[in-house]
Amino acid sequence: MFTEENFFQVASTVIMAHLPVMIIEGLIAAFCVGFLKKVSPELLPGWDADEMILPEKSPEVAEGQV
Repeated sequence: MFTEENFFQVASTVIMAHLPVMIIEGLIAAFCVGFLKKVSPELLPGWDADEMILPEKSPEVAEGQV
């Protein structure tokens, strides 16, 4: 039943059925990574929190406040 021409019909049906789930999962993962960058960046591998320039530590803000 799933061989030759029927395989491509079944495969395209399965892909089309899972496409919305893949898109939603990608959006959720992107929001989770963005949230972790803000809240706890040390949990993300390869992300160095010490290299982040926060507005209260940037030199432009410090010079403007002096």
